[in-house]
Amino acid sequence: MGGGLIFAVSFSIALGIALIVIIIFYILSINKQKEMQLRIEECAQFRSFFENAIDGIVIVDEEGVVIEWNSGEENITGISAPDALGKKYWNIHESLSPSEDYTSTVGEKVRDTLLINLEEGKLSGENQPIQYEIKRPDGSRRIVQEMVFPIQTGKGYMMGCITRDTTTMDKVEEALSEFVLRDELTGLYNRRGFDILAEHKLAQARQSDIPTMVFYTDLDNMKWINDTLGHNQGDNALRDLALILIKTFRNMDVVARMGGDEFAVFMIPSAKFTPDVVKKRFNENLEYHNRSANREYNLAASCGVSMNDEKNSRDISLLIQQADELMLSDKRAKKTHKERKS
Repeated sequence: MGGGLIFAVSFSIALGIALIVIIIFYILSINKQKEMQLRIEECAQFRSFFENAIDGIVIVDEEGVVIEWNSGEENITGISAPDALGKKYWNIHESLSPSEDYTSTVGEKVRDTLLINLEEGKLSGENQPIQYEIKRPDGSRRIVQEMVFPIQTGKGYMMGCITRDTTTMDKVEEALSEFVLRDELTGLYNRRGFDILAEHKLAQARQSDIPTMVFYTDLDNMKWINDTLGHNQGDNALRDLALILIKTFRNMDVVARMGGDEFAVFMIPSAKFTPDVVKKRFNENLEYHNRSANREYNLAASCGVSMNDEKNSRDISLLIQQADELMLSDKRAKKTHKERKS
């Protein structure tokens, strides 16, 4: 939210500078040589702002020809002003496209659309930043945001364009988003991440009329581990269980720590991935871990699996509730069995 506000304010400042410069150039274009020189001297400060702005600023004339290309645009695109000035804007746009599918036909459509918009003064993305990827001449790729706006002239309309490189910010936001959705201790998704991703997958499953499952588990002996061996060992137990779940389930499944020692997995079942198969795989991996991990304790966990079919599209909360109830039933059964043996 804050980044968007800063971007909007920065864009407003750059837009103001660009508009001033464009108006100046237009005034210059209709005055005599002597008056033009005077205007240039008076407006040298604005010209300096234009040239040294971090954001890219481009001006395209009524025919679609680039007539201004500042140093900010050079830095963002990797294309120098001498290489851009005098060129058709759509040709430069084509050279920056990262897609192999960008054919001359596509370029012609960009050209035709731009010319029509220039004629009518209606520019796609006007006053509204658009984001896209470019491929620079050196092969590197950048994510840019662009705002375009029309400037009326005696011949029709010119186009002003302000570009900002958001590659680094996008990576930071992506990392932050990932951080917000992940559990710090185990690296699995947290409850928020589970809710978002599981809801998305459930919506897709509903559209395709396919069933879904939720696996729910918690450690049976977590309190004993914490009280007897300390919380560091308790953290190790949680990490171990997370690894067991990763080994049990597929990359496509949503594996999450829901809080405390409770974990959930949302998945799409298959003929080879039924509730019984899932529980069997989990218990086998749990037993293997206890044999090979060389810990001071053995992990013990109870689990439950809920499933809906294409005719019964329960929401995530109900699937979790049922899986949790089945997990508690499993825990009680183990406790009863243990008491009978003793």
